[in-house]
Amino acid sequence: LQDVAVKPLLPGWVPDGFTFTYAEKFTCLGNTKIVLYYENSAHKNIIFDFEIYEAQMSVDTFYEKDDNEVEVYDKNNIPHYIFQNLDQMQAVWVNANIVYNVTGDVSADEMKKIIGSMSGGT
Repeated sequence: LQDVAVKPLLPGWVPDGFTFTYAEKFTCLGNTKIVLYYENSAHKNIIFDFEIYEAQMSVDTFYEKDDNEVEVYDKNNIPHYIFQNLDQMQAVWVNANIVYNVTGDVSADEMKKIIGSMSGGT
């Protein structure tokens, strides 16, 4: 991960009991994907998935969700889309050339706190 500036991607806060377990990096033509995994003792998880594109661009992405409403959480004029899928909370947003996708066994309020702790997402 050294060749990609990851500091703006790292969460400054995760709920108590969650610890970093490992990271993966995938490089493709035009983008790099970084995935960070956190887990607690009850085997609940939070996954931070970032796609970093070489240039700022319009990106169309699609995510599955359940029948619950999508909440648009505005943080520093960036819309963050918070929704549920498969009993997990998920947040998706785009800032410059990075698509952020955070999924986990957390509440909507905890997800907002995670978002607020990420300098690249706020």
